[in-house]
Amino acid sequence: MVMRRNYYKHHDKDLIEDTYLAFLPWLNISGMGKLNSWVAQPHPYYLLDKDFWANKPFNNCRYYASIFNKTQVRRAIYDGERLYYTGKQGRSLRQTITTIDVDAHRPWQTAEHVAETKKVLLDFLGKWAYPFDTNRGFHAILKIDYSNSSAQECNQVISELVDTLELYIRSKGGLADLEHKGTIGVNGKYGSLARLPINKDWSYAHLERFNNVPVIKLEHIRYIIDTLNERINYDAVRESEALIDSFEKPRNQKIKTCRPGSTTQLPLSQEQVEMVPALMQRLRNTAYYCMTYRQQPKQRDVKLTYKDFCQFLIVQSIIYQNQHGMNHERENPTECAKAIWERLRQLMPEEFNRAWNYSRYAAMRNTIADRDMTVLISEEYYFFEDGTPGKAMQWHIKEEFLVEFDENKDSRERTRIYAQGNVFTGWRPRLVGAPELDDSLLNEPEYWMRL
Repeated sequence: MVMRRNYYKHHDKDLIEDTYLAFLPWLNISGMGKLNSWVAQPHPYYLLDKDFWANKPFNNCRYYASIFNKTQVRRAIYDGERLYYTGKQGRSLRQTITTIDVDAHRPWQTAEHVAETKKVLLDFLGKWAYPFDTNRGFHAILKIDYSNSSAQECNQVISELVDTLELYIRSKGGLADLEHKGTIGVNGKYGSLARLPINKDWSYAHLERFNNVPVIKLEHIRYIIDTLNERINYDAVRESEALIDSFEKPRNQKIKTCRPGSTTQLPLSQEQVEMVPALMQRLRNTAYYCMTYRQQPKQRDVKLTYKDFCQFLIVQSIIYQNQHGMNHERENPTECAKAIWERLRQLMPEEFNRAWNYSRYAAMRNTIADRDMTVLISEEYYFFEDGTPGKAMQWHIKEEFLVEFDENKDSRERTRIYAQGNVFTGWRPRLVGAPELDDSLLNEPEYWMRL
């Protein structure tokens, strides 16, 4: 007992108490996490996991030891334990903190890249962020008031802000990556864990600085996003992306040059195929816009880039202008898009350098639908288990967002009106029951032309 008293003798109880009370209103007290430093690759974990909530009655001792408490604060300040939080889903008082994480995850990224990104980020956010450095990068914590919005909408708007900030930083020459952490849990699921800034360097000066960070309303963040979009220099963004691409390529890898060969089974002539690189350049602004409002692929470890949207729009332009692989009622089967994608990848591996992925394609289609860039005829589809052609969804992208493969037509940019502000909820594919098939149709060549 003597050793225990001596251990706590030099602890500032007032600092622990004030720190606890300062963070208590801003986080989910039952969604805390710690770092499992005993494994080969340490990563944060939830103190109250799914197994705890599944077993009833709850273990009260474990519950009160795992929720946000003063003991955790004390250990973070004096023992250096890392403490993680998730966003707060309030009922009457809807406010939370969230983290913008600047990291150097890629092998070629250095501390200088993080420092450059940090400077641009803090110059823009200013007093609205509480900054603190980590071992690999830098964090900026924001205080959010989402009184007039749902938790899910708050997560979407903050993620949209982080994506737009990343484009803005790219336009200023920053090459580090940005992530949104400390999200709010919705639909019975935890939010993502983010590190609290409490560590051995914590003091009253840090606490006062955190308390003085102003609260920003979600409506103001939407205004910030619109302001950022106006300030982004997309030419500078393209230069930064090209520089990143050059770093991503292995040094010893020989860049293969491939001229387009035979265009068999592709509804384009040799001359039209050679137009693809130039047309992809013209689609970059639209691709960057889609990246800002993108839906994430559901498949794990599948990411989206602006080049994916360029390729997606090229494929959809081919489908729209040729009606090859679809009928005259604008059926747009995914397998048709896959066939065109893979054929272009064979002909020009430098431009179409990513293999086909269903989850990535669905995320891009949903993004386009959510931003009011499509014309929907019918979202219904059905199929027959014996391989007989079924019915695909009927939709196409609006003409102003596509490109033409006709050299005789004017190649100037079309007027494109992009939807701004809140995220829309667009259409999604809907599977319906297949009708009874008339066997006489199987002998009609027009029926099989739908494949």
